[in-house]
Amino acid sequence: MKRKPGSAPPPKDLRGRAEQALAAKGGRLERMPEPDVQELVHNLQVHQIELEMQNDQLRQTQEALEEARDRFSDLYDFAPLALLTLNQVGEVLEANLAATRLLGLERTALIHRKFSRFLPAEAQEAFYHYSRQVLRSEIRQTSEVMLQSATGGRLTVRLEGIAADDLSTHQRNCRLSLIDITERKEAEQRRDLTSALAALFARKATAREYLQAVVELIRQWSGSQALGIRLVNEQQELPYEAWAGFDPGFIELENRLSLQRDNCCCLRAITQAAEGADRTQVTPNGSYRCDDARAFAGQFPPPERERY
Repeated sequence: MKRKPGSAPPPKDLRGRAEQALAAKGGRLERMPEPDVQELVHNLQVHQIELEMQNDQLRQTQEALEEARDRFSDLYDFAPLALLTLNQVGEVLEANLAATRLLGLERTALIHRKFSRFLPAEAQEAFYHYSRQVLRSEIRQTSEVMLQSATGGRLTVRLEGIAADDLSTHQRNCRLSLIDITERKEAEQRRDLTSALAALFARKATAREYLQAVVELIRQWSGSQALGIRLVNEQQELPYEAWAGFDPGFIELENRLSLQRDNCCCLRAITQAAEGADRTQVTPNGSYRCDDARAFAGQFPPPERERY
């Protein structure tokens, strides 16, 4: 219905509508005929009931939305996959419990932290380009990246990301799922190493050539700075048959090791005879691992230190 030029717009509140209806009927209630008063009261009562019903519907809708929000929050928090939401500068806006376990931080410490802090230097640029691609695209993007958790462990994860618009900030965010594929990648690397070792055996003419090629291959695969292979000779000595990365003076000294005369950590590792403090350096599979041999041996008094 069109409003006449110069007339006031209809009021939206109940009192205003009642006053307007009353004015249309003659201006004062005592001057209105009884049928008009009854009709006015009836219309106002109907309208009041309509408002109460609408209010009930709104309350029910709000309760349903709150219930759905809580249900979604539980599904998000307890999802088995690590889930993160990053803003356009790479800050963590949301994280579920699986993500906090994967990255080694409580949620309060993780929120607003740059995700790049969990990336080693060599993975920073690749992840930057990946996140830009996610934000520009309308479809899911996948990638693989190395992560370093807050506890120091290195992980290989598969990323699946998609862009999502934040209605409250009108910004586009990056939603990520992180799948730990470290064990799978390590299994693939072991398989590839085994295949490469078998191929070397078929190509090399002598045992020395084969062992030297094995040393170089394992050194490259493991990232070791120095690596060698010892073989026991007839005199029960343990000279290096192949080596790479060691100082020649070290090799000359170590080639004199004897199973009969000497007792050092290398021999105890070879003979699987760990004792005392050695046991703290033994891996679950029986190997020795010491990331700082100088610091480890330095904790012992000089007479004890000679045994290492």
